Amino acid sequence: DVGVNPRHFMNLEVDVRGVFLGCASREELHATHAALQSAIEDGSLSPVVGSELPLSEVQLAHKEVMQPSSGGAVGNIVLVP
Repeated sequence: DVGVNPRHFMNLEVDVRGVFLGCASREELHATHAALQSAIEDGSLSPVVGSELPLSEVQLAHKEVMQPSSGGAVGNIVLVP
């Protein structure tokens, strides 16, 4: 069980979205992944990258997810080999 207090988001003017595909068939998952890949390739979907960290700094990346040093999350954290 994950509890979320919506009051934490009110002053941040953020939009929180999520997708759960737990009941999707293998074919539906494949179609979803293909559509996402296509959208990334044609530029209609572009993930926001806040920072890139080497894989060796995975502990720092986890800390940044849980308690961002910038005071607020800005984009995704990408771990690179």
